[in-house]
Amino acid sequence: MKDKVLSDVPNQILKKTLKIIILSIIFYSISFNKSNAQNPNASDTGFDHANENATVYGGDLTFADGSDYTSFCIDGEADIAEVLLENASGRVKQWIITDEDKNILMLPEHISDVNFDQEEVGIRLIWHLSYNGIKPLVDPSGQMKFTHNLNDIRGKFHLSNPITVEMFLQPTGGTLEGGPFEFCVGDGVADHIPDGAITLSGNMGTNSAWVITDTDGKILGLPATYSDVNFDEAPAGTCLVWHLSYEDNVSFEGVENAADLTGCFALTNPITVERNTPLGGTITGGPFDFTVGNGTADSIAANAITLTGNVGTNSKWVVTNEAGTIILNLVDDYTTLNFDGSGAGVNKIWHLSYEDGLQGLTPPDGADHLVSGLSGCFSLSNSINITKTAAASTGKFNLYPNPAKGTVNVELSSFSDNVENISIKVYTLYNIQVYGKDFNLKDAKATFNVSSFQDGVYFVRVTDNISGKTAVKSLVVD
Repeated sequence: MKDKVLSDVPNQILKKTLKIIILSIIFYSISFNKSNAQNPNASDTGFDHANENATVYGGDLTFADGSDYTSFCIDGEADIAEVLLENASGRVKQWIITDEDKNILMLPEHISDVNFDQEEVGIRLIWHLSYNGIKPLVDPSGQMKFTHNLNDIRGKFHLSNPITVEMFLQPTGGTLEGGPFEFCVGDGVADHIPDGAITLSGNMGTNSAWVITDTDGKILGLPATYSDVNFDEAPAGTCLVWHLSYEDNVSFEGVENAADLTGCFALTNPITVERNTPLGGTITGGPFDFTVGNGTADSIAANAITLTGNVGTNSKWVVTNEAGTIILNLVDDYTTLNFDGSGAGVNKIWHLSYEDGLQGLTPPDGADHLVSGLSGCFSLSNSINITKTAAASTGKFNLYPNPAKGTVNVELSSFSDNVENISIKVYTLYNIQVYGKDFNLKDAKATFNVSSFQDGVYFVRVTDNISGKTAVKSLVVD
């Protein structure tokens, strides 16, 4: 009888099984340690930063200009943020948009897909999430369980730094009404736009400011209100007054031109302020001497006076008395003046530069035309003397009544023995003839009527048309 041989198969099976178990334990242990090595500093909450050797890192975020803040105006035009992401690592990556409380608002595929103009006014935070797929933000089971706040994310993950986008509602500048305004500057008299002279309507915005610029947009001032501006302190030229509505992302620091303003703002239409500085200029020539009352025209020749340095929209030549207080004549061209009928004495001639709206250019009725009566924006040059000497042997005559209101008598018995061919002419102070008549007299007496004359001073010239003898007397009409 042969001995029974025991089978070794069970032992072999057991050995193989134990070997498989041991290998599985070793493999699991290695895999577990390797998995932990991917992010040794990442906790279950995921808010601990991974070290520099970690494979899960949310990355470093900035905007394209290197800052961590930008702002947009909600104005109907698309606003896309230019974002730079660096150093992100991880098997799965995700862009996240939250509010200031980290409530998740969007999970865009890429940040360039987000149009912030469609968002509401306020703060948005941009984040980048890196993770290894342990627990995504949306459950892949299909139940669409959404993680509502960054604080609710679990698993091995890492978030980048947040960068801020602030949205503002686009302001409305509104409409200005008033003006335009004109000021004569440089004369030491304050020039302000009166309160209430400009009205603002239809503006909307968190902040507002008045802005004064030149015509090129250069900012000259940012007053609390337009009436605070003294335009007399500014040089001649054109200023523009604007109203600006703006949000908190607008800064005036370092801004010299309105065209360089950035952020959410809107300007009104401008109101024009003209700043005029007329200069009478400098006149050279003369002085001039004339023998008057002899019937020969006494005029200043062309080019006998040179004018330089004058500035102004309008100009006149002005003749005054010697004191420079009474205007005797105003002409466009000094060569048209004839001093022969103005009587002996000294006059002065000036150049006047002025802007539109000058008051006092028209002589008042029954009163001297005073230089001090000029009101507005004007400037007088220096003056040149004109000396007038009466012609010798002119003869004499009498006028009466003087002052007169109606008929004036001219008694010529002392003027000439021959009064059969006499002319009588009457001139204003401006050398304008207002009366003239030839007489063939028998009793050396003539008359004329001044009832239609304006009150004032006139010159009566009597001339012997045969001998040329002349005489001049002043006549007052009142």
